[in-house]
Amino acid sequence: MKRLKDWCVYCLLSADCGRTYVGVTSDVHRRIRQHNGELTGGAKAARAGRPWKVVCTVHGFTTFSQACRFEWSWKDVSKRTSHKAERMCTIDTSMVEASPVVGKRRAALERVKSSKDWPCLDIKWHFTHKDV
Repeated sequence: MKRLKDWCVYCLLSADCGRTYVGVTSDVHRRIRQHNGELTGGAKAARAGRPWKVVCTVHGFTTFSQACRFEWSWKDVSKRTSHKAERMCTIDTSMVEASPVVGKRRAALERVKSSKDWPCLDIKWHFTHKDV
């Protein structure tokens, strides 16, 4: 029996900690190597921030379409998330202080996750102060 792919939405942080990038993949390790230029196929939008580090992965999607819908929602809410809303969110404030762009993405993720469409996701943050 063929195993279904486990689709993942991920968030990357640029080397200068000034930008984030959100994408979809079934192989995070291969995709980060593509974004960092080690393998061909990285997104054009990610070229300027090299090298990138994975700061968050979201698992629990059974289809590519489902993962893409979540990615779009996360990006859309991120655009509309103000720094005030980010500070009011129940997230680790030290993360926001260390990297405001990661804090903004995390606040947006909390809003998307709380919607009825995404009840059972496995979210892992890989961000520490050493990343800044």
